[in-house]
Amino acid sequence: MLTKTIFVYDIIILPVLKLSYMGYGKLVILLIMVTLVTLLAFLFFQKRQVDLLMEGKVEMPVDRSGETFSEYYNEQLSTSYEFGGYEYMLVQRSSMNLPIFKSTNFAGVLRRAQGEPTYEKYLEITSNPDSAKNNLYMLWFDNGLFLMMVDQVGAGSGEGTAKVIKIVDKNTELVKCFYYVPEEFDDLEKVKSKLSDRQDSDCLNHTVKVW
Repeated sequence: MLTKTIFVYDIIILPVLKLSYMGYGKLVILLIMVTLVTLLAFLFFQKRQVDLLMEGKVEMPVDRSGETFSEYYNEQLSTSYEFGGYEYMLVQRSSMNLPIFKSTNFAGVLRRAQGEPTYEKYLEITSNPDSAKNNLYMLWFDNGLFLMMVDQVGAGSGEGTAKVIKIVDKNTELVKCFYYVPEEFDDLEKVKSKLSDRQDSDCLNHTVKVW
């Protein structure tokens, strides 16, 4: 590659530079030649990359933006957790508070035993009405499995009605309901210490199904 570069400079660029001193007309020729040489060098580099790829010496990046994780788009997958020998993964759906470019209408939790290759559907959130678009934001274990979901029924800027649910086997219990403002609940301890402050229908605008 260095030899080719020296050849191009000595045979093409240097003579053109000498000619350019003869007048402005030659400067136009210089610009054209430099552009041409740059293009040729780029094409040579691209060909070399392809050769290396065929030889197995380099790896090209893979675009996974259109793939799905089982039944879900990768963009829907959120935080993963580990409790009691299982790995849990949150799946979110696109909403006003959580805009996701590629999304199904599923919101819930996937689970797999640690060491197993495949996640299975563990928990599904259905919104009533669907326009509430409840999404899971947090999951934790504290003498039982807890989750916090938030709908998009708020004043905007990510606000909504939060519901904390406790899961025991396949039974669910609404523990508390409060108005969610992202800046006020940036960690789990603040969620745990928050008391209920709502008693309206938005606290019940969901159904939780444990598989």
